Amino acid sequence: YAVCGAALAVAAVAAVLPRLSEPARLGVAGIAMTSALSIAVVPLAAAVQQAPIREAALLCHEKGWQPIVWGMSAPTFSVYRGAPTPNRDPVAGDIVLTKVKRMAPLEQRGAEVLFRKRGIVLLRMNS
Repeated sequence: YAVCGAALAVAAVAAVLPRLSEPARLGVAGIAMTSALSIAVVPLAAAVQQAPIREAALLCHEKGWQPIVWGMSAPTFSVYRGAPTPNRDPVAGDIVLTKVKRMAPLEQRGAEVLFRKRGIVLLRMNS
């Protein structure tokens, strides 16, 4: 909030400074708002988006599971887990990272949900 507030204050001050031309005031306001987005908002949104991937990877690491990825691309999963993660079709006994919207065919094959959060799921293939 502090970064966005500071950017808003800079933009407000630039808007009322009589010595600056209108294009200069708009430029200062644009730079301030772009900086606030880059410094505060984008990293926060990225952290929220990556949280379920990170949690699933740490769970796999903690449990000693050797998961695979199916139906999605998640390179950061391997980074958080600390090991490469193959991307292939699941077979019986696999721990599978996928998206909730893609889990129906796996559930029909007897998959058990081990972890589910904000659209990300870890499944164990039982058959």
